[in-house]
Amino acid sequence: MPKPKAQSTPKPIKPIRQKLWITWIVWIICRLLVLPIIVGMPYVKVIMAGMAWQLVVLLPVLLLSGIVMRGKSPYPLIFISMLTLIYLGNAGLDMLTKIYAYAPLGVQAFFVVEFVLLLMINAWLFILLRRLPPMHQANRQLTDN
Repeated sequence: MPKPKAQSTPKPIKPIRQKLWITWIVWIICRLLVLPIIVGMPYVKVIMAGMAWQLVVLLPVLLLSGIVMRGKSPYPLIFISMLTLIYLGNAGLDMLTKIYAYAPLGVQAFFVVEFVLLLMINAWLFILLRRLPPMHQANRQLTDN
């Protein structure tokens, strides 16, 4: 005779949400400020143009930052996970390209750090999605609270 499954208490969501948010902000700041400074070090105009370009590249991420901060609804978080997987693939390609092209060590290190940050963001998103209630129950439970 099979044993009945015991009801397990849900794992806390708040610490994962905080870790995700901190990693998200660190990645945005690195991408928006650190990369243009590393690449265009001696030229102020190059740094400013690089920051403007990174702002354009990060526009979808900046628009979705509020959803990441709240981190309650599974549907937008799945969309954000897919979007960050695209950024992760790009970061991995950039990392390998810079390493094999013998770019300056600072640029190589930046792309390795960016790849690791995006990998962490995707891991936190996965853990958060696992801890949230199932999608068919999410709207009901969130409106009750």
